[in-house]
Amino acid sequence: MDYYYYLRYDKDSYKEWENILDILSVPETYFWREADQIKALVDIIVPEHYRNYGCEPIRIWSAACASGEEPFTIAMELNEAGWFGRLPIEIQASDGSRKAVEKAKEGLYRERAFRNIPAELKEK
Repeated sequence: MDYYYYLRYDKDSYKEWENILDILSVPETYFWREADQIKALVDIIVPEHYRNYGCEPIRIWSAACASGEEPFTIAMELNEAGWFGRLPIEIQASDGSRKAVEKAKEGLYRERAFRNIPAELKEK
């Protein structure tokens, strides 16, 4: 109960909440992890947005993105499809774990993160 009251009422508990989020987060991510969803975004949702809203920016939020592979994958796929030249695109990424966000800011990934990346993009 002491811990509960500390988390609930202590003015400094935000530090502990950050630790809890780092401990409880599941940092399992890699490039092209959800390829079908990203393909649907690039091939269906973005063209539909473009048809309906013209050059209004499309805003994409990658929530719970861990260390950033998902938003980078989205950006690479949009780039490959030529969308960055035709439509203003904003990609926001967030995660509850500050450690994961710091890792994403570094932009350094191990070979395992690239296990699903298409060969032609890996060469680039």
